[in-house]
Amino acid sequence: MLMLVAKNGQGQLVYAWQSKPGRAYYCPECGQPLRLCVGTQKAAYFAHRRRSSCQLDQGESSQHLTGKHQMWQWANDHGWRPALEVYLPRIQQRPDLLLSAGPEKVAMEFQCSPLSFERLCQRNAGYQQLGLGFIWYLGPRYRHKLRAVKRAQFVQNYFGQPAIFLWDLNHCRPIYSRVAMTTAASSRLMIKQTYHLCYYPRAQVNLRQRVYQAGHLLNCCPLQAHCHAPTPFLMKESDFSWRINVLLWLEKMPLHYEWTQDKWWASIQRQTRWQSCPCLSTDSRRHFQTWQLQEFTQELLATYILGRNRSGYYLKQQPVWFENVSDKLNAITRHGE
Repeated sequence: MLMLVAKNGQGQLVYAWQSKPGRAYYCPECGQPLRLCVGTQKAAYFAHRRRSSCQLDQGESSQHLTGKHQMWQWANDHGWRPALEVYLPRIQQRPDLLLSAGPEKVAMEFQCSPLSFERLCQRNAGYQQLGLGFIWYLGPRYRHKLRAVKRAQFVQNYFGQPAIFLWDLNHCRPIYSRVAMTTAASSRLMIKQTYHLCYYPRAQVNLRQRVYQAGHLLNCCPLQAHCHAPTPFLMKESDFSWRINVLLWLEKMPLHYEWTQDKWWASIQRQTRWQSCPCLSTDSRRHFQTWQLQEFTQELLATYILGRNRSGYYLKQQPVWFENVSDKLNAITRHGE
């Protein structure tokens, strides 16, 4: 394994970039001698002299090694006391960095290779068991567009906004790529999405069948179904599909049906299948979920599907499903005026 930390002849932990060739260094895990490797193409590192059974001798990419070094320097420059490759025996884990600032400690991970959802949850649960915070930065392979499942897996809270944390190896700094929350679609986007539903009739087959069984065509769905950012991280289905399900549910309710505020939130929660987001705290996850439900509720109020009374909400009018696409496009045009 390429290691950044070793023990010197006095038993002190030292970093590779601060060490000098020709001196004795030993593995902090197994005690075997290590060699210091210093080159021009990659950061300095330690390695076992020969193949060993040491649990640290598992191999690590140069990219990962460089990133950890850069993260150590960045954390040090920003007021943390960073330590590399600290072993936590109680949970048998070794975060890439352990940051300290007063009583606060945070595990900092640099993920370059694929990591299963189960393993990520296990690692985070270990840190939570010790009362540690944790931050996950993703390497270059994650810079490309993330699928919804991976976005949900690694989304984190960045000053009250959902974001993916990336590490820029070229500029030695973090990048915080914000993840859009769903908002109502503009008239222009509604038209684009409606034409897409018409031109690709084989898309979203299951949703089309569900809508057809309710007596409608998906192309002619209510305007409230359309949204900006139809690729979610919070839900197990697209936001568009979720909105359709809520509108179909409301259609079954009698006109002027009433909910107290608590019953409304409980009811709309039951229409929602949330995605697991293991890098979000419980409070952050609830905050984003509540925001999403409140945003759509405000849309339903603004378009007079819901009304408000003293106790909570009531069904003011049924969602409008259109007879044909032409009628829908005319309604979108009026909506934009």
